[in-house]
Amino acid sequence: MKKCLIITLTLLLFMSMSSLATNTRVFTMGDNNTILLDDANIWIFPSRINDYPNLAIGEFGQPGDFTEFGIHWKFKEENPCVLATYLHNSTAVYPMFSPFRTYYTPPYGYDPLFVPFDWALMSNQRIDLLYGRKLGANQIPFGVRLSLIHSSQRNDIPTDMDEEGFTVYDLAAGLTLGGGLTDVAVGFQRMTWTDKGTFAASSSTWDESKPKGNYLLYADGRHFWQPGPLEWTIIPHAAIYIGKNEAEYFELNDAVTDSLAQTDKYNWFGIELGAGIQFAPSNDAMAVIDFGIRYDKLNGEFRNTDITIGTHDASLKTTAVPFFRVGADLKVFNWMDLRLGATSYWNRHTRENDFPNKLIQNYADNATYLGFGFHWGNLHIDTYTEPDLFLDGFNFLSGRSNDMNLWISALYEIM
Repeated sequence: MKKCLIITLTLLLFMSMSSLATNTRVFTMGDNNTILLDDANIWIFPSRINDYPNLAIGEFGQPGDFTEFGIHWKFKEENPCVLATYLHNSTAVYPMFSPFRTYYTPPYGYDPLFVPFDWALMSNQRIDLLYGRKLGANQIPFGVRLSLIHSSQRNDIPTDMDEEGFTVYDLAAGLTLGGGLTDVAVGFQRMTWTDKGTFAASSSTWDESKPKGNYLLYADGRHFWQPGPLEWTIIPHAAIYIGKNEAEYFELNDAVTDSLAQTDKYNWFGIELGAGIQFAPSNDAMAVIDFGIRYDKLNGEFRNTDITIGTHDASLKTTAVPFFRVGADLKVFNWMDLRLGATSYWNRHTRENDFPNKLIQNYADNATYLGFGFHWGNLHIDTYTEPDLFLDGFNFLSGRSNDMNLWISALYEIM
């Protein structure tokens, strides 16, 4: 009991340093959202919404400049609940393209998008809603997130009766257990679309496509463990993803009838296992490292009704053995922090099909990050900064046209 209390107090120390931060902070610390305590955790572990009430958060960066705005509302003082609403101003989301196209496109060919939407640039990110409260006599934090993507268009013209639409529902729920030491979450994503074309005998592409059971199941978990000194914390974590995308493509025989021409089916399995380490010798400094393995396997099956083409298979396997994500958050002044981070994924790609063709690639996918945190009263601003700032100075002094910051997040505590 005493050890659990000490660990909980230490987690509160970490939260005092990091809780009022943003997506940008965890990114510039080596993309380490999984092993840090931060309000950005709500996108992985919805139950953490209970820790971050009464906030206003804005995200800024390309391609939409002011890309996201959210507010966290707290209701009631006794048995409170937290409701968060996020709206977006960024590029559209649309069905995934085939990863086999560049090297393993079967000889009969197909569009790189699951559906060749003409309106792919239309904005379709509707809303993200999060709700959290504590359950039962033990006051276990619970949270749920719902994300909605939808847009559509329909031409009601005799010579052009095209109809297109795309919808994604993403629902996740989670619990925070053990006095804040353990987070678990599960989610379900459903994708569907409408894609009806106008009969055109000269058309060289599919005239219509239909979804056939598209889904993604995922689960995430982590645990904060202190085996020794208070400044050290180990965070084992795991994630698993299972999904299927399937589309049927039809050719219109005339203005009324059509026939099935081809079916594309993708099955995806992914898993990540890792262990992170936090070292926080004081409230003014924190260093983190996360290492582990990732495995992804995507199988594709392409069935054509033309017996001269038949059925073909392809697979894409990606492993990162190991991966490393490191970062540091260092106080420079009371009003400014310095963030540094880096990631390294030791990737191995294996692509093959039944023609037969096979491609094996081994390489390191490395990246580095520089950022700053600024604090003035209730306002906290985090930046993902262009490293040239150190080499060339401020662009308004050096005359360079490059941006000083790539991303900026602003958070305000609503008291």
